[in-house]
Amino acid sequence: MHTMAHCDEITCLDLHAPSGLCVTGHKGSGDIHVSIWEPTTGKIIQRLNCGPVNGASAVAFSPDGKMIAVAVQNENHSILLFDWKKGYLKASVDGGRQKVLCVAFSVFPPLPLGEEAHPPSDPGV
Repeated sequence: MHTMAHCDEITCLDLHAPSGLCVTGHKGSGDIHVSIWEPTTGKIIQRLNCGPVNGASAVAFSPDGKMIAVAVQNENHSILLFDWKKGYLKASVDGGRQKVLCVAFSVFPPLPLGEEAHPPSDPGV
């Protein structure tokens, strides 16, 4: 039996704790979808079409819960970035020659172009 509108084995899951929502993806053939759903009720909130890929290997909510990153198993091992509430694919990038098995968002703001990251200084030293 398959749940959350998936047609094959669920291969990835992420929970956005502040909103209480989950996102899951599955393996398979043809158009692969990820589902955003309420874990307490099982109600599907949104489904995102990742296209004709062999499956989703990783999913992640952004810290603010507005975006979802999905690593898919196509020839390019692409990573897709969705504005999930609008159902809109904002960006995609090739992941390389090897499968992408994990995606995550940073909670830190990006550095200005050309600036290097430095470890925080220890005031106790």
